[in-house]
Amino acid sequence: MSQTNNTLDKIRLIIDKKSHLFLNIGFITIPCLLYITRAWQYIINPQLYAEDGAVWLADAYNHGVKSLFSPYNGFAHTAERIWALFVTMFPLRFAPFLFDFGGFFIFALFCFYLFSNRLNILTNNYQKLFVALSLGLIANFGEFFFNFSNSIFLLGLIGLCIYLAKPSSSPIVRILEKILFVVTCLTLPFAWFYLVIATFDYIWRKQRRIFFIAASAIGSLIQVLVHHFSIYQRQDIPLSTLATSKYTLIEFYNQIITPAFRFARIDISTSIPFHEVLVLFIFSVLLLCTLLYVVIKHAPLNLKFIIFFLAVFTMSAFLGPLVGGNLSPINILKFMDTAQFGNRYFFYGILAMILITGLTTSIYIKKQALYGFLLLFIIFGVFTSVSNSDLRVNKGFVNYSSVYTKGVNTLGQLKSGKIEVIPENPVGWSINLKTKN
Repeated sequence: MSQTNNTLDKIRLIIDKKSHLFLNIGFITIPCLLYITRAWQYIINPQLYAEDGAVWLADAYNHGVKSLFSPYNGFAHTAERIWALFVTMFPLRFAPFLFDFGGFFIFALFCFYLFSNRLNILTNNYQKLFVALSLGLIANFGEFFFNFSNSIFLLGLIGLCIYLAKPSSSPIVRILEKILFVVTCLTLPFAWFYLVIATFDYIWRKQRRIFFIAASAIGSLIQVLVHHFSIYQRQDIPLSTLATSKYTLIEFYNQIITPAFRFARIDISTSIPFHEVLVLFIFSVLLLCTLLYVVIKHAPLNLKFIIFFLAVFTMSAFLGPLVGGNLSPINILKFMDTAQFGNRYFFYGILAMILITGLTTSIYIKKQALYGFLLLFIIFGVFTSVSNSDLRVNKGFVNYSSVYTKGVNTLGQLKSGKIEVIPENPVGWSINLKTKN
């Protein structure tokens, strides 16, 4: 009898594991399908965008491996450089598709880690479904869709997930994850935040993960040196200005709160009267205090680390926005309140809101009402998104497909040392490719 019970227990365990696996595949598939559905036109008609063509592809094609050591905007960008070198191994006509595919692959890989049982930051199916649907419908996310350069911000989160997740049972996966972690440490300032988390983890939990600490430390040092010796244009906003300006509240609401909870951009005007600013201030303080309380009291430790990473990076985005020129700090803030670009920086804040909201509602709403709440939340958000034309992603691209193909064909006919200039999106950018011997 006991042998029969043991056999049944083993069968139940196998069934449970397989059901969890299928459910997680479903949770990963939901945001990926929504991602494709909302921007299908960028699959059937791929375009190179901004740095993808003008910097990464052009440098890799013109300079080869030497491009790996070229900083850009004050940082090393190893991931983009490696991908560009990989792309140049194929005929140039495939470059738009490969860069777009690379961006989607990073998003899919991010979803894989987010819902992974190895990471275990979402502890029940309701939380996973809430995050999966919200992530797929998210507003302020247009720059990510099928664009490799902007998807690198998701790679920063993937690197953190690799550090926090339980080690894989597969030696090959462990090696690949370590390689990817090193590449991520040498891309943008992610290593700085990894180092803080890994050091804290080492001291508090005695997690002696020497490889990750060493990789983070070396990556941090390299990025500090690159940042120090590079020339870049970005005007920082003083913390005192950020803390006292009403425009900070408006930016927080327009760029993070509304896109997170209504899947749309419904901007508050920068000229709102004082009493509305006061209401917005009270609302924001209460919201942040509530979310902070929930994170401190209820969030799993790995989720706490991720929220810290998202929060600090969001603060960095507020302090150093993508605006050059001679604008005053107040005018920069005012401009960013309603800016429709740079949403890759605000995505971290939106994701933090989504993760914490999923956790909060699963705790404080009765189990019998959870999925009813989720249904109403999604219906309301989708209706708002459709009403404000935010559901379908529209980047306003010019179709340069034929121009790009013609330029690539012409490149093969030019004499050595000549340069072929090919326009790309956004309008005004171009790809300068030099003919080879």
